[in-house]
Amino acid sequence: MNANIVLLKRSGFSFSIIAVFILLFTGIVAASVRFTPPPGGDRFSLAPHIEYFENSPGYDIGEIAGRSDIEWKKSNQKTLNFGFTQSDYWFRFHPDLSSYNELLFLEVAYPLLDFIEVYKPDGENWTTVSTGDMRPFSSREMEYRTFLFEIDPAQSGIYYIHVKTDSSLQLPAFLWKKNAFLQNMNYDGTIYGIYFGVLLIMFFYNLFIFFSVKERVYLYYVIYILSALLAQLSLYGFSAQYLWRDDPIWLNHSLPVFLSIDILFGILFCVGFLNLKTRAPILYWISAGLGGIAATLIPLTLLSGYVLAMKVAIILLVTIPFFLTGSGLYVLLKGAKTARLFLLAWVALLLGLLTTALGASGVIENSFLTDYSVQIGTALEMVLLSLALADRINIMKEEHADALKQKLAESEKVAALSDTFRKFVPVKFIEYLKKEHITQVSLGDHVEREMTILFADIRGFTGISEGMTPEDNFNFLNSYLGTIGPIIRNHGGFIDKYIGDGIMALFPDSPEDAVQAGIQMLYHLNRFNANRLQKGLGEIRIGIGINTGSIMLGIIGESERMDGTVISDAVNLSSRIEGLTKVFHADLIISEAVYSRINDPGIYAHRYLGLVRVKGKKKPVPVFEVFENDETESRARKLETKSELEEGIKCFNNGELQEALIRFEGIAAKNPSDQLLKHYIGLIETKVAHIER
Repeated sequence: MNANIVLLKRSGFSFSIIAVFILLFTGIVAASVRFTPPPGGDRFSLAPHIEYFENSPGYDIGEIAGRSDIEWKKSNQKTLNFGFTQSDYWFRFHPDLSSYNELLFLEVAYPLLDFIEVYKPDGENWTTVSTGDMRPFSSREMEYRTFLFEIDPAQSGIYYIHVKTDSSLQLPAFLWKKNAFLQNMNYDGTIYGIYFGVLLIMFFYNLFIFFSVKERVYLYYVIYILSALLAQLSLYGFSAQYLWRDDPIWLNHSLPVFLSIDILFGILFCVGFLNLKTRAPILYWISAGLGGIAATLIPLTLLSGYVLAMKVAIILLVTIPFFLTGSGLYVLLKGAKTARLFLLAWVALLLGLLTTALGASGVIENSFLTDYSVQIGTALEMVLLSLALADRINIMKEEHADALKQKLAESEKVAALSDTFRKFVPVKFIEYLKKEHITQVSLGDHVEREMTILFADIRGFTGISEGMTPEDNFNFLNSYLGTIGPIIRNHGGFIDKYIGDGIMALFPDSPEDAVQAGIQMLYHLNRFNANRLQKGLGEIRIGIGINTGSIMLGIIGESERMDGTVISDAVNLSSRIEGLTKVFHADLIISEAVYSRINDPGIYAHRYLGLVRVKGKKKPVPVFEVFENDETESRARKLETKSELEEGIKCFNNGELQEALIRFEGIAAKNPSDQLLKHYIGLIETKVAHIER
């Protein structure tokens, strides 16, 4: 939208009061047709010397050149501009080029003309060049974004130009020295290259941020920038030269289509950025109306043609920058710091438009600033809006931090109570019920979500505890649990229950957190055992089972006695898997659901244990052993025989018992201490014996 407001300069709508007065009150004067361009200049404007005729009678070149009763008119405007008109026009000029001995170029610097025919004098006849943006780009005499024609100074006479277009009918015509034009083309190309480069950088920068933060307002802004870029490529003639050379129909429709998309997503971006729905409901509904009009323009362009869509688009282009500037100012005055750079961006654009208007109306002299003020203002607007988005994120972070501080201050009021109860009910448990502290929970509160469940149990605890007093039992368990509790918390989990000598822990984020916690538990258990050995006590071993899935977390019981608990099939399966550690003689076993969610399972020493039938499950469950904590030799042998083991298990599952037995016995020869092989060999022997009976 804003990036294309330069259309105001090139449309039939005047955009400054001064330009209106010039258009209304400048007189039409008669003057000699023949003129002599000054030989010292590189570029010469033909506007003061061109005569025009509205071709109501429908004359052709023969009639227009041969009739003496035609009333040719002349205008003192810097650019001949007739706005949107259904008429076609003839133009003529009669230069005296006798003092020139080099090829000249005639440039018609408005690339949106549908049909333009240039008649060059050639003796008694004319050489005709027919082109326009409704003809293929190959019809142009010279490949350039505007319309460029060669002028031979040796051919003297009157030049005629015939124009018919649905766009605003303008004829900014110039005579160029060839070398001067080529130098200006390079200069102009550099300026536009920098300008479009800035827009592309802003596009990709904000697209990258959108993929990072997934905020819809960034998507609106990205589409806004892209449509502005495409609209300006059409407006300045680059689309005809590089994008749609041989598709004049789409080329003609692309400008209002991209303008409409630009306006629509510019409004959506501003509504979302300023949060107008909450902060300014009236402005929000006005924006919704403007956006609805812009959305309607897209099919209107394709169905009803160019003229109506362009007129409505230009009205919106005039209106919306002022409306959005006012909206930004209003929201800023309401205390929204995020509107600071937003407002500055639209002010930069409006200053660019004002500078262009003042230059076009002659109030200030033309210069680099007036020639490119729209581009400068638009580029500044795009950059400032990108910075505004970044500023918005920082402000939101600050507001979030302030909110956290406020929560912290409130929580300190109930800190004593919370500190007491959190030792009995995990804080995370309360948080997932969306309560700030335990005093807010009620019977029946529950939430369903996916978590990873870890069960850990001391093997043979009954035998160990028989030799200890009750006090020793409590000291032992507290020492052991004091070791593994921090490990679970450090990996993003929390202990939900103590079950005698076992625990059930929940990991809400990633299943890999639970796996790493299990590995660390076994590592610290070795250190725990080393300390026990120094005291003359025996080693202990634990089994860990991990599964992930959907769970129901909530409060059960009755009004006088409540407890937090977790209920689901995933919890039951995790408990069953922990029980399998005794069967498979493995310290840590994980389910396939956990295995499949590990980013890179290869970083852990692991192997497939096979399919197991678990009580309560109709289908066998694939399970895996993680033996990262095995002694070096055992670990190496398990890794060495990993592929052979998987083949043996595959044969076993397929009922190929003899083949499986051969493979398991072969592995056992390499790794005699592997208790898993004894398990499978025992299963095979039992099955074979049953078959033989």
